Amino acid sequence: ADAGNYSALAAALALLTALIVATDVFVWRPLISWSTQFRLSTASAASSSSRQASSSDGSAQEDAIGGIVSELSFGSFRRSMLLRFLRARVLAPLWNSFIDLDLLFSRIIRNLGVGSARQKMSSASSVQNRRVYAQTSSRKNRLNSATILGTLLRGCAVALFCLGCGSSAVEMVKILRVLPMRSWWALTIGAAATFGRVCAALVLSALWTVPLGVAIGRDERLAARIQPLVQIAASVPATALFPLLLLALARMGGGTDAGLRIGSVLLMMLGTCWLLLFNVIAGAQAIPRELFDVDKVFGAGRRVQRWRKLILPAIFPHALTGLITAAGGAWNASIVSEYVSFQGGVLKTTGLGAMISSASVTGDYPLLLAATLVMALLVLLTNRLVWSPLANLANTKYAITTT
Repeated sequence: ADAGNYSALAAALALLTALIVATDVFVWRPLISWSTQFRLSTASAASSSSRQASSSDGSAQEDAIGGIVSELSFGSFRRSMLLRFLRARVLAPLWNSFIDLDLLFSRIIRNLGVGSARQKMSSASSVQNRRVYAQTSSRKNRLNSATILGTLLRGCAVALFCLGCGSSAVEMVKILRVLPMRSWWALTIGAAATFGRVCAALVLSALWTVPLGVAIGRDERLAARIQPLVQIAASVPATALFPLLLLALARMGGGTDAGLRIGSVLLMMLGTCWLLLFNVIAGAQAIPRELFDVDKVFGAGRRVQRWRKLILPAIFPHALTGLITAAGGAWNASIVSEYVSFQGGVLKTTGLGAMISSASVTGDYPLLLAATLVMALLVLLTNRLVWSPLANLANTKYAITTT
């Protein structure tokens, strides 16, 4: 990327994508096929029919993304001599040892003479047995004393932890005292800029992930075709695409800070949109089909009303979960997207992420500590003032309950 070699960059991205696809075909899909034998089965016909419907949906998706290849890879993997050797000589003995742990512990406890009081009273038919029971009772009293001692030790550990936190807070105050007022003003402006980019990334992600997620969640054929591609695209790190994005913006904007402002928002969106998309897909799949049947009868096929009265309220809890996790990813991405070493120079824009990266490079620890604390405070305030009320609203008003 620094040399502007597009061919090498494209080859690296193609190799990374090939590794992701190969891992999915030869590792995760065989494991998914193998894990199906551990599903719990019930005797009721309703549950079995629903399970068959879900398995048929899952098999349709697997066929669409290369189920034949996964079956071949899983079959060859299962029939390989190496796997049979590992299963016979390593996995089976370890599993049997794990299963026999309860027997081993019971033998140890039996040898120590620690049993239930009811069993010892029933076996105390002689004076000797009663004497043994009395010794065991005294041993239990000693165990109670050890429990009290353990509680005291835990209390001391908590007190030491609080003392360490207090001393750390005092040291942080000493470090922050040397920070000039203009740095605090710059932190305020940077916090506002980064917060605006995070909001912009979330809004841009929601504009295309919500319609696409609902379409994938409600259409099985579309899900069988697009969802595997989405999973592969989500597996590619957003930072791997950032150099290509910077090269394109550098050609359009000359590598100025204006290009990085756009690129930082796009990088945040690339790192957060998949979390929102998968949650929207799950929310759309959780909508009961009966609600759509009722909408067809009474809604007269009005799409705007269907989205406003049915789809958006139904997916709101899942979409909110995606937005919360995506916001965390956007804050993390701000550190690497607002300060970039590119083509022998440094591109940076106004923001908390740029201040954190710049302070870590120059060794400005007061500014680094202040910027980190301001970002943590912003995250806490957002969780308290925005996400927490919305989560309560989703759990009380928009939760879909089945009776």
